[in-house]
Amino acid sequence: MEFYKVKITRKGTKPPIWRRCLVPADITFAQMAVVLEEILEYETSSLYEFEFFQKKVRIREWTEDGESATWQYDFQNAADTFVNDLMNTEKWFTFRIHAEEKLPEYRVDIENRVKKAVLDEGDKEVCFPVIMKEVSREDEEIWTDALERNAYLEETFKLQDGESDYRSFEEIKADTESNKILITSTKPVSRELHNKQSTDSIMREFTDNYLNPFIEQKMAELELEEEGTRNPDVKEYLLSYKKEDLEEKAKEFNITCSGSTKEELAEEIAKYVLSPEGMREIFLQADEWEADAFEAVLDKKCFLAEETDWIKLGWLSDAGYVVSYSDHHAEVPKAVISLYKEINTPEFRKLCRQVSWMRSCQTMLGFIYAIAPLKIVYRMYRRRPDYKVSYDEFLEILKQVPENDNMCIVRDDKMILKTVLRENLYERIEEYQGDREFYMPSPEEVLDYAKHGYPSQDPAYKKLENFLREELHQNTAQITELMYIVFKEFSMDGMLSDITEEFKNRNVVFESDKQMETFASIMTNVNNNTRMLDFRGYTPNEIARMSASERTIPSIVPMGSIANKTFVPSNMATKKIYPNDPCPCGSGKKYKKCCGRK
Repeated sequence: MEFYKVKITRKGTKPPIWRRCLVPADITFAQMAVVLEEILEYETSSLYEFEFFQKKVRIREWTEDGESATWQYDFQNAADTFVNDLMNTEKWFTFRIHAEEKLPEYRVDIENRVKKAVLDEGDKEVCFPVIMKEVSREDEEIWTDALERNAYLEETFKLQDGESDYRSFEEIKADTESNKILITSTKPVSRELHNKQSTDSIMREFTDNYLNPFIEQKMAELELEEEGTRNPDVKEYLLSYKKEDLEEKAKEFNITCSGSTKEELAEEIAKYVLSPEGMREIFLQADEWEADAFEAVLDKKCFLAEETDWIKLGWLSDAGYVVSYSDHHAEVPKAVISLYKEINTPEFRKLCRQVSWMRSCQTMLGFIYAIAPLKIVYRMYRRRPDYKVSYDEFLEILKQVPENDNMCIVRDDKMILKTVLRENLYERIEEYQGDREFYMPSPEEVLDYAKHGYPSQDPAYKKLENFLREELHQNTAQITELMYIVFKEFSMDGMLSDITEEFKNRNVVFESDKQMETFASIMTNVNNNTRMLDFRGYTPNEIARMSASERTIPSIVPMGSIANKTFVPSNMATKKIYPNDPCPCGSGKKYKKCCGRK
């Protein structure tokens, strides 16, 4: 019997929640829906849908009044369509249930097709769906333990003697309500269980391999509750990374790593990050909100870290300063706490915040100027309370920005974003901008752009955010990415068609022409309220109000003067991107603090 090996990942989870499974080939999508519903522990339903985005095909339970096609998708009847027709050629698909209560969607990656499947060497051939491996959450019950579910799947789907194919959809659906499995464990089904040896043998194996480890784990959890710490170690944490990741970290920290083993790399990196010089260098590269988030958890014992925590703690965690665990808990190692309290003098803390604010101003320069006189950046820097330094002090703070973390250079009393130096692109930008005045953002606006990469507080962008959440059903992480794409495209003269193409690439699809019209209307307002590079930070609406003439600024127009290629050199996509390189997406941020976080 042939199977597909698939990885089923719940969309919007971070870290990802997934199950790698074997699912049968040579069945219909109606039967596959039942298989996936039981693997994912959904109620058996006729409201399922398979979507093959690249093929623009959706497969559903057919109804008399159902859709036959749309301007974007063709629809096929699940009972009449065999999985081989698409799963032999496509790499992935989306599986969803259209229930009244919104249920999680899943991305199913098709890894390969196997002609014969066994769970262990010498085991009899598998003839039912099997969960091979999973990554779930220990802090909440998302799925039944894999052993229990595999036993359930065997009972539900296993072919009987003489059968060469699966039971019908209706038969399976009728049987699923009555099966009850009582075994609990996270281990995969063993060879002994499948060979149906004696009850004593099964119970002995279950006690030795599953029950005793489970009890030991619970005892360890009780001890953790009493002590409150897991005593994390920086080197041990670094060893959880792949060797190539450690090699990149070593390059970032200027550590010689040629020929080093993984153990040696972890040792050298740990030595660096736990040295006063290394920690000072790393914290000078941390944004002020990252440092604040670190200090908020500094003296906490083992704590549950939410997704919002990792947005701020992720980069310092990469250095080993916040150790993360597979159960979503985290803790700062004692060696890190001791050293941080030693170096974090009032003078050093003040310098870190001054450098962070300088970097935020540089980020804003990248978004709305690309090139500007130093005096303009100095004005931006001084607008924030408690940062009203003299011009000479401003220049000294600029020198304190670590070279490998400095997005800009100073040339002829002008600050220039490094990514526009190639082929003297900054000269063409400056020529097009002409003699326009420089828009001067408020400190709150600078911090907003530096944190989010787009104007998250602007009313036009807030309306777009609500549309993405309410109408297109995007989660927070997806919305953040899409909002940044919109700002990036419009701020550099992109067209609406560029944005919709980016949306399609991320599997964001409009369900009707009316929905698309609403989106276009919202985007008109967003475009006219976007701070644009061509206008040195002014929006089209502001330019229209400032203009002495009666001319109208068009909405969503392909101005095309600099275009999206401004910040993305043609060879950028082919070279390896390291953490301190400018991000190829064109944000003006470093890769490790932009797309590298994904």
